[in-house]
Amino acid sequence: MGLQIRLARPDDAEAIARLNARLRAGGVDTPVYPPDVVPAAQPDEPQESYYVVADGDEIRGSVYLRRSRLWLAERSIPVGWIKYPVAESLVERRFAGVPAAMIMHLQRELPTLLAVGMGGLQGQFAKLLQALRWSGAVVPTYVLPVDPLPVLTELPQLASRPRVRRAASVLRLCGAAPVTRGALRAWNAIRGIGTLRDIRVSPYAAPDAGWNALFRQIRGSYRAMADRGQRAVTWAIPPAAPGVGFWTVERQGQRLGWFAAQQFDFRRARHRPYGALRVGMLHDMLADPANAGAVVTAAVRTLVKGGAQLLVGNHSAPEWRPAFRAAGFLEAPPSFACLASPALVRVLAEAGLTPAQLYVTRGDDGVMNPEVVE
Repeated sequence: MGLQIRLARPDDAEAIARLNARLRAGGVDTPVYPPDVVPAAQPDEPQESYYVVADGDEIRGSVYLRRSRLWLAERSIPVGWIKYPVAESLVERRFAGVPAAMIMHLQRELPTLLAVGMGGLQGQFAKLLQALRWSGAVVPTYVLPVDPLPVLTELPQLASRPRVRRAASVLRLCGAAPVTRGALRAWNAIRGIGTLRDIRVSPYAAPDAGWNALFRQIRGSYRAMADRGQRAVTWAIPPAAPGVGFWTVERQGQRLGWFAAQQFDFRRARHRPYGALRVGMLHDMLADPANAGAVVTAAVRTLVKGGAQLLVGNHSAPEWRPAFRAAGFLEAPPSFACLASPALVRVLAEAGLTPAQLYVTRGDDGVMNPEVVE
């Protein structure tokens, strides 16, 4: 193969369309996007570059590199997030070397890299990175079956969780198929969710300048956190994406934190992991550890009010685990991992850190595409 890894060009569109046709023919529903989907970055915005693997007139793969900064307390270093790697190796064995070639090219562009691997450390992408001497850690997956009866029908694997079985029994006694007010109160009692006294939750169309002030105030509370200022959050979680929303959480006029979520209704088109459920996906959130419980509980109340039957979130910071558990979330089997390049692992080690101590959420992998359903 005479492969060339380079930035995508507008005239790659036809070759990318042919690659997508070959992927679909091989049963792969993950598309390679045309080059015009990457907007031009402003000088003070995170930068996203889109690379393709060219093979003569054909494209054999693509990958994004989103540049950001990682804060180690009050010191920051440049990092890049590897996003959406897709290669023809998924359907044609002779292109098996394309994914590794893309990753190695990005390591030369920016050595300190991060990537999120769906499927946990045993996922295909995570295994590739580990073969290239990347180091990773599982990011806990939290699930909250708000409406246990349909959730157990669609996701029977959750029946092994005792609290879910007890909640389903309560709802059956209430005669509730959908969640009624009485059944929800019973389920909340089982989960032990407290009330939100003096808390105000306000929706936002997009992050505002207050995100920057809060991030500067809070970043020192965690040992390692990627940029979560206004522009970084907007870039990672586009406000125009279907179902995306942003909310701030305040007490007596003081902003405690924020959360970003995406709401889906898969009842008409079943989704492979989530069946025919209404799902609230907690993409990202920020608060001082002391206020984590208020933010998680506010997110639960907001998404339940929006009709979610199942809530899902990922968060690696150990300070947030008690907040999720107090709100009734269960830890699902690991299916989400964060991995760091060898150069970044060395930087972390110098600061006495490992990849397991990074503040990582589902939002670091971007939003879901609701059109990719079964």
